[in-house]
Amino acid sequence: MSLALHDSNYKYITEDYVAKEAVDFLMTQTRLGYDVETTGLHVLDGRSKLLLMQLGTEDMAYLFDPRKIDPQILKPVLESPDILKVGHNLKFDYQATRGETGMVLTNVFDTMLSYRLLTSGLIEDGEGGYLPNGFRDKNKRRFPYKSLNFLTQKYLGVTLDKTVRTSFIDHQYHKEFTPRQLQYAADDILYIHPLCDLLGQELQAQGMIDTALLEFEFITPNAEMEMNGVCIDQEAWRRIIGEAKRQAENYKTLAAEIMEPLSEQNTLFGQTTINIRSQDQLLDIFKKLGYNLESTDNKQLTRCDHDLAKLVLNYRAYEKLISTYGEVVLKKINRITKRLHFTLHQLGADTGRLSSEKPNIQNIPNDREDPNSEVKLSFRDCFVAEPGNRILTADYSQCELRILAELSQDRRFMEIFESGGDLHVITSQEVFKYDDRHLDAYGKLKKEDKPGVNLVELFSEAEAEMYKHVSECRGRTKAINFGIAYGLSAWSLADRFKIPMEEAEGILSDYFKTYSGIKRWLGKNGHEAIVNRYSQTILGRKRFYKLPDPEDEEAFRRSKGAVRRAGNNAVIQGTNADITKEALVQLQKAYRSIDTAKILFTVHDEIVSECAVEKAEEVAEVKAEIMRRAFHRFVKTVPVGTDDKVGVSIADHWTK
Repeated sequence: MSLALHDSNYKYITEDYVAKEAVDFLMTQTRLGYDVETTGLHVLDGRSKLLLMQLGTEDMAYLFDPRKIDPQILKPVLESPDILKVGHNLKFDYQATRGETGMVLTNVFDTMLSYRLLTSGLIEDGEGGYLPNGFRDKNKRRFPYKSLNFLTQKYLGVTLDKTVRTSFIDHQYHKEFTPRQLQYAADDILYIHPLCDLLGQELQAQGMIDTALLEFEFITPNAEMEMNGVCIDQEAWRRIIGEAKRQAENYKTLAAEIMEPLSEQNTLFGQTTINIRSQDQLLDIFKKLGYNLESTDNKQLTRCDHDLAKLVLNYRAYEKLISTYGEVVLKKINRITKRLHFTLHQLGADTGRLSSEKPNIQNIPNDREDPNSEVKLSFRDCFVAEPGNRILTADYSQCELRILAELSQDRRFMEIFESGGDLHVITSQEVFKYDDRHLDAYGKLKKEDKPGVNLVELFSEAEAEMYKHVSECRGRTKAINFGIAYGLSAWSLADRFKIPMEEAEGILSDYFKTYSGIKRWLGKNGHEAIVNRYSQTILGRKRFYKLPDPEDEEAFRRSKGAVRRAGNNAVIQGTNADITKEALVQLQKAYRSIDTAKILFTVHDEIVSECAVEKAEEVAEVKAEIMRRAFHRFVKTVPVGTDDKVGVSIADHWTK
């Protein structure tokens, strides 16, 4: 498809009365393209200014110059719920518009997000096709979105000259525009209309209209979270980094005590030249200890049962924390807003989950008690409310497991959630068949199990042994519960808990005997993902799959296994994303009528907000109910939490 556009297809508007006449006409339209040009990308703090605000029909672009007209003239159009505004990467246009004018863009269609939805899970091979699932993507950090120029080339056969874009960034604020700049601004919104038609048809054909509508609505809270940012207690942050440095040095010293007697790396003066970062030295030491490792990467060391391996892993974890979340994060605090702002990609993951960067809020250590983390530090206390405000933290407890219960309709699994009991303990008792005396001992000793407490001094040796047994069983079933949607195998279970393969196979067999409905659903859904070449959430969000030629039996078998695992995970994690996004959309709408209330960020199943202290109780009630309703839009037969309620904590910092 090829379109020809000419110089007569735009009007450059610099006077208020002309702008009002144009708006009167635009208000009669049902769909308009929208785009902005700015002096740069720093719109969150106001350093970059609006240069043009473009609105357009299919054959005429109206280029409004906000330096010369009152931009509020455009408010009826931009905020109209009856006029669809189509754009590419509308989060940026939303932020630039809202930041400088206060106007809120509503009722939108984003071509960038649409194409991402339609190709989620597919990796281009550079030759017009896609890589089969299960094969390594050489560019793991590929950007999840495609440019407008990519889409116009693919769908319209048109190449846009994007070299003009940089001329706006370097543009002096009061300098007049060239005809080439104006034509560039017009083209962006004129070509957006046929893209909207074609992408809309594809979304309709894939049954993904509801998913697209949710994503288009989610642009608003996503943009607002980036704009809001969060206050950081810098002194507390530096104290944690100081503790991380001490821990890293401690593990380095302990590792050196093991390495030095076995090393020839000493100077003439007896000082060690042991380098814990040297793979060659570590491999040599491990060989002398009786371990022939292929490498010293984390995966290899995790499988090694020598104390040195654990020390090296712990050292690396703290070193990584220091380099990733040390001063480098504090330097990102905005000098104008005095807050830390994240970049949030609303379709950063193929399952529909958000991803974040600069910094990555999703991976910031926030749980001192996480048994799967070498780092026993948490930055939660550093995320603080402004003076006079409070932080409200709420999370969907065990959300993915509740979704699994809904999908599988396994009666026993559902009953556990309905009873409000400890899922992992109840599951472990049913799988490992220990009696109620063990459960009673676990409940009694768990209350007293704190750092520095010797349980044997407080309880009998038999009770301590029962407590230890239940704790170990609970840990294993917790790993199964959370890993089952990610394709947990007997091999990975045996590797993780250092148990024989036969024992791991027996544990999984007993688990699936107890929860046969889960096994049936995983088998059925995984098979459908292979047959259909996609998997689908409760809402209708799809992740797509590519399989190789069946004649290549080894590649086809390998790819089928990858698709089966990804298919099960995508339905569960994708529904989780749908729930969280629905909650954030509705929270943003509710917060508009509550002064000072704003969403700060979301991490996995948590949503963190801020408001004035006097509004905290009111906002907490609103938040709990909205999150409950969002959950039950998708999950009909499983409670959202104990007594079907969402808990909300109120504090001066991000709590757990």
